[in-house]
Amino acid sequence: IQLYKQSLEIEPCDHLAFYNLGLLYATKGDFNNAIKNMQIYLTLYPTAPDARGAQDKIYEWEGKKKASTPTTSDPELVNTLKDPTHERNANFMMGFGITTPRGNTGLFDPTETDVSRFFSSGKLGLKNGFYTEIGVSVNPIALGGKTNKKIHFLFEPLAMRYSQNDIDWSKAGGFYANRSAYTKNFRLLEMGEKFGIRVDPAPQLFFSVYYKPALVMNVFEMEISQKTGDYEWSLMNANGSAYVRLSNTIGFAVRYHFLSIGYEFYSVNLKYDVRNYYHDATPQNTTGYDIITKAKGKTPIQFGVFRIALYL
Repeated sequence: IQLYKQSLEIEPCDHLAFYNLGLLYATKGDFNNAIKNMQIYLTLYPTAPDARGAQDKIYEWEGKKKASTPTTSDPELVNTLKDPTHERNANFMMGFGITTPRGNTGLFDPTETDVSRFFSSGKLGLKNGFYTEIGVSVNPIALGGKTNKKIHFLFEPLAMRYSQNDIDWSKAGGFYANRSAYTKNFRLLEMGEKFGIRVDPAPQLFFSVYYKPALVMNVFEMEISQKTGDYEWSLMNANGSAYVRLSNTIGFAVRYHFLSIGYEFYSVNLKYDVRNYYHDATPQNTTGYDIITKAKGKTPIQFGVFRIALYL
């Protein structure tokens, strides 16, 4: 009995374990637990070839139960089996994956103006990158009551994610060929929640579709600039510490046991200060610098996210 209980801790939907537990409890004279475990067996495997025989045993034990007193003094006979549908109230989640930029993956046209480059076309020259995340999920809520346990409401109240992609403008050549000045890390930090629908077609197998709004902070100040001789050019000053934006993510995932694999579509409009100026660094200069272009605006960022997550 104890060994079968331990096996059910590992695989709570093993119907044969419930069948054998029913037989073992019956040999101990504990017909209450014998009946309960055999009923779980029939619930998990209603099309079993011996379903008729299992039901007959239940009828037999119900008759014996009325004529005898169950033995419950032995601690091993006290039923401590979990409901096969039981899950933890909360699960810790950690994930990682690949981010594939969309819409702004192409390199900008070097002849574009700075305002057009960052605010109209939004082509930041982003490359594929990675992300990592941690979060907490809670027990799914069954929709349709006890009659429908395959469709659930999915909720993750907390998820934090860090993502990083490279910006490489060196391929534009000319002024941008300096890789030390025009190859940077584009980094985002976000915190949000996840809402969705989960379908359970089989034990431990889940399909889900969800929406995740999140607050995005470009908390890592980034400036792309270059100095040449007595002059300094700064084409993009992205000081994200003052800006918090709202991102939108739609995704789907397949989860088996603790492993989840899925895909997400992620979008956010980030806010930047863009300046194009030259700075005369000679001692004779008294004006400091002259701004050629100065603008504030939003850059649309879109990602396709391949996602692998572990739930513990």
